Amino acid sequence: MTHAPKGINIRSNSAKKADMIGWLAKASGWPAVTSTSRLARVRHEAGLLADAVKRSEGGLVPIRSKADLAAFLAGRKDGAVGALLSIEGAQALDGKIENVDALYELGVRMAGLTHFVDNDVAGSAHGTEKGGLTELGRKVLARLEDKSIIVDLAHASQKTVDEVLATSKNPPSSRTPASTRPAPTSAI
Repeated sequence: MTHAPKGINIRSNSAKKADMIGWLAKASGWPAVTSTSRLARVRHEAGLLADAVKRSEGGLVPIRSKADLAAFLAGRKDGAVGALLSIEGAQALDGKIENVDALYELGVRMAGLTHFVDNDVAGSAHGTEKGGLTELGRKVLARLEDKSIIVDLAHASQKTVDEVLATSKNPPSSRTPASTRPAPTSAI
């Protein structure tokens, strides 16, 4: 998570409220730039993940591609965990399309367009406006798809979901036809 407004709730959150992650970053001793730059937060968190992978001695395996996932599953050791670096909320782009490339270089392979607030990319189901994709958001979606970064629609407004599905080069339904999905199972 790269941004969380003070007083966060499920109904409506303003992006103008104070950002609690900035305070947490300061209190946790993160580099000073992480208190204001969300991309810097991802850089720091990616470094923390890389350190954890090194310390795990093979117990934590980074997944950055389909090949990495296939190799992990084929050679999985008991107790090993695969790690996919993801962001919640495109605030991590700091408003710049080229930062999609920076996220990719850091190992991010899944990106949520929104989290608990509307942002300059898309509307959140928990935001104040609950709008759809912005002009920047359409460019971000295309760049994420070009980089094969999974687009996470959790927390997205209904309008954002509809617009992503309508404009995506690879909407989920084109990859997994309903006829090939496993039947739901009952917990009873």
